[in-house]
Amino acid sequence: MVPESFSYWQRTSPLFSLSTDLPNVSDVAIIGGGLSGAATCYWLARAGVRAVLLERRALADGATGRNGGFVRAGTAGPYPEAMARLGPQTARAVMDITYENRALLRQVLQEEEISCDYREPGALQLALTEDQSKEQRQEVDLLQAEGFSAQWLERAQVQAMINTPLASEILGGCFLPEQGLLHSARLVQGLVHAALRHGATAYQAEASEIGRDGANVRLRTSQGNMVASKVIVAINAWTSTLLPELTPVIVPVLEQMQAYEAIDPIFSMALSVHMNTGEYMQQTPSGTLLIGGYGSVAPNAGGSRKACQHPRYKRLSRQ
Repeated sequence: MVPESFSYWQRTSPLFSLSTDLPNVSDVAIIGGGLSGAATCYWLARAGVRAVLLERRALADGATGRNGGFVRAGTAGPYPEAMARLGPQTARAVMDITYENRALLRQVLQEEEISCDYREPGALQLALTEDQSKEQRQEVDLLQAEGFSAQWLERAQVQAMINTPLASEILGGCFLPEQGLLHSARLVQGLVHAALRHGATAYQAEASEIGRDGANVRLRTSQGNMVASKVIVAINAWTSTLLPELTPVIVPVLEQMQAYEAIDPIFSMALSVHMNTGEYMQQTPSGTLLIGGYGSVAPNAGGSRKACQHPRYKRLSRQ
C-alpha cells in the first residue's frame, strides 16, 4: 500500500472527514476514494442510484493525490505511435473521447461549483535532441491534419514562454493549446461533496474481501460487513488485493513527485520532457514548483526519493 505520507496536494486541501458508521446495505458500493471512485460515485448519485463510497484512509490518498495535476486531452504517448498501434480509426476515437472528457469536466466544475484551481494554459513538451525535434514536428503535422490544435515552437519561442534562461539542451517544443492543470485532491473532494448532495454517502472503511451472497455481493470491511447489488473496485494499483486474478494485469508503477518552495512565476503551462521515462512539471498559482516522473515497476512501492534530483533536472529547471 501507499506509505503513510502526505503529498503536496493532500497537505493543501481542506480536511474532509469520512464517517465510519457503515450501512448494512447499498445499491452500489464503490471501493476507492481516488478520481475513478469519486467520479463513479458522483455520476451514479446524480442518476439517482443509492451509492456508497468506501475509502480506507482519505480521499485522493493514492495516485490521484500524488501526480502532476495535468488534464490532458490526447492519447497516452505520441499520436503517431497510437495510430500505428491502434489503427487510425481507434486512435482518432481515443482522441475524441479525451476531448469530450475535458468538455464534461468543464461542465461539472461549473454546475457543481467545484474550486480546484482549474485553468487551461496549454501543455508544452520540450525537445532535447534532434530526434525528439523531428518526432515532435511530425506529431504536430499529424495532429493539425486531423483537425487538432498543435504548434511546433522554435527555441526562441519556447524561451518567450519561460521566465528563466533555457538550458542548452532545449531545442524547441510541441505546444498543445487549451490543455489543463488543476489541484487533483480538491477536484476529488469537490466531486464527493457533489455526490453527497445528490444522495450518495461516503465512509472510511478498508475492504478486505469480496464474495457472493446470492444475487448480491457481500463486502467484508474494517467497519463490518455490507451487502450491495453491485460493487465497483476502483483502487488502481492495489486491485489485486481484492481481485487476485488481475495480479498479472494491473501492477503498481512508481511515480515520484517533489514540491519546491514557492518562487516567482517561471511558466504557466503544463511542462513535460522525456529524459528517462517521461517527466513533467507545473507551477501552481501560489508559485510552488512541482516536478515528477521517473516511473518504474514497483512491486514493493519502494524506490529512492532522489530520482527527481537528477542533475539534468537541475539544469533544465534552473532559475
